[in-house]
Amino acid sequence: MLREVSGVVQVQNRGAEGWVLVRRVPLPLSAGDRVRTGYGARAVLDCSDGSRLELGGSAAMTLVEDSRYRVAVELEGGPLKAEAKADPLRSFQLRTPAALATLRGAKVEVSLEVRLGGRTVIDLHKGLLGVEDRHGAAVLLHPNERLEVDAAGMGRADPLPAPRERRRLRFHELMQRELALDQAQDIEQSAAAREIKLAEYQQGKAFIDLNGVRVRVEEFMLRPAADQFKLVVLNGHGSSLGYFYSQGTFNRNLPADLSVPFSQLAGRSGTAPDYWLTAFQTGRSNGVDSVVEMGQGGHPVDLNGNAEPGDDVAWLFDRDSGAYVSVAGQPVFQTLFDRYGLYVNGGLKHGWSGVNLQSREAQQAALSTTNDPITGALLPGLLPVRGVNTTYPSGGAEQLVTESYNDGTFIQWRNRAFDFGGAAAVPGGAGPAFKAGLARWGFQQTITASEFGGRSIDLVIAPKVLLQSELLP
Repeated sequence: MLREVSGVVQVQNRGAEGWVLVRRVPLPLSAGDRVRTGYGARAVLDCSDGSRLELGGSAAMTLVEDSRYRVAVELEGGPLKAEAKADPLRSFQLRTPAALATLRGAKVEVSLEVRLGGRTVIDLHKGLLGVEDRHGAAVLLHPNERLEVDAAGMGRADPLPAPRERRRLRFHELMQRELALDQAQDIEQSAAAREIKLAEYQQGKAFIDLNGVRVRVEEFMLRPAADQFKLVVLNGHGSSLGYFYSQGTFNRNLPADLSVPFSQLAGRSGTAPDYWLTAFQTGRSNGVDSVVEMGQGGHPVDLNGNAEPGDDVAWLFDRDSGAYVSVAGQPVFQTLFDRYGLYVNGGLKHGWSGVNLQSREAQQAALSTTNDPITGALLPGLLPVRGVNTTYPSGGAEQLVTESYNDGTFIQWRNRAFDFGGAAAVPGGAGPAFKAGLARWGFQQTITASEFGGRSIDLVIAPKVLLQSELLP
C-alpha cells in the first residue's frame, strides 16, 4: 500500500507502458508495479508483513512480491529506507543491480542507495542483514556497518561514518548525479587541449545527437593517485542520464603533463613505451543497466615481433596528428592483460585468465569457463561461447559490433559519428579508416543487450579519448 507521498511520485502498473501521477493515497500496489520519485520527493509504502519502506528523491523501485511467503523489493536507483521484523513464515529481501540483501535479525532498520553504474551502498542501523553480490560472495552485516557492492564485487564492511560525514558524502553523490542536467559553459577545443596538461580538467559542451536530442556533456579528468588517471563523462539526454568512466593504473607515477603517457596508451612503434597500463576499469550505464570491463596484469608486448602473425599491428593512432599512421613491418608494443572480464548488469559475459600472455591468440586460448577471471570465484555455470561480428553499414557512417553467445544472449555496440548539429558524418570506410574519421567528428555510442529489457545505454563521448586508449570494440 502506497501510504504517504510528497512531491512528484508516479506509479507504473505491471504491463503498462505509461506512468501515472499519484494524486491520492492510500493506493494499493500489486506484484510487478513500479514506483518512482522526482527530485526531493518522498514515498512511503506499507507491506503486508508490517514492513515499511521509504523511497527518497530521484529513486525508482519495483514491488517484486508481497505474499504470505515472501516480501521482495528491487531498488533500481536512488535511496530507500526499510524497517522490517522477522517472520518465520515469510522472508524479506531487498534487491539492487549489484546485491541481494536478506533479513537475518529479529528487526532490521537499513538504508540502501543505488548510485551510478548500479553501485550499491548499504547502511545497517539495527539487526542483522545477509548480503550477496553477483559473484556468489556473501557477508553478514552487523549494526552500524556500511557495505558497498558494485559490478566488480563486494567491498569491506566498515563502521558507519558520522552523520556529518554521511551528509557530505550524500551531497557529493547528488552533485555527481545532477551535474549533467545543468548546461555548462561552452569551452573551446583549444582551451580543453591546454587544460589536459593539468592534474584535473573539466570540459562542458551541448550537442544535438543523431536522435535529434539535445545532449549536455560533462567530462572530468581526475587523478585519484600518483600513478592513476580517471575520466568521467556525464550525459544529460532530456530527463535521462548516461554515464561513462575509465580508470587506469600505470606502471609508474604520472607526470604533470599527461600528454606523454596518453600518447602511448594505444601502443608505441620502434621501442617499448615508457608508460603503460597495468590495470584498468571502464563502466557504461544508463542509471539502470551497466556494462563494465576490467583488466589486470597489463604488460607491453611487441605484437609484430611475436610468433603469432594474426595479431600483427598495421596502424596506430597518432595523438598529435589525430590520425592513424602505418606501422607495418615495425616493432609495435601494445599492452596485453593477463586477466580480463566483461560484465553486463553485474554478470560475467566473457573473459580470460593467464600468466604473462604474449599474444592475442594466447588470450583467447586462456578463456574463462568456470571461474571469474578477476576474482577467481566459481561461476554458477559454464560461460557461453562468444562470437563477434563487425560490420560498417550506411557506407561507413557507422560501426556495428555484435557479440553473440550460444545461450541466445547478445551485446551490440553501435558506434556513429556526427557533426555536432545532429547530422550523420561519414568517416570514410571500414576498420582504421572509420576510427581515423572519428577524431574529426562527434561520437555517439549506443549499447543494447538481451539483459537490458529493451533499454539502451546512449553515450556521447570525446572520440580521441577512446581512440588513444583503445576503448573502442
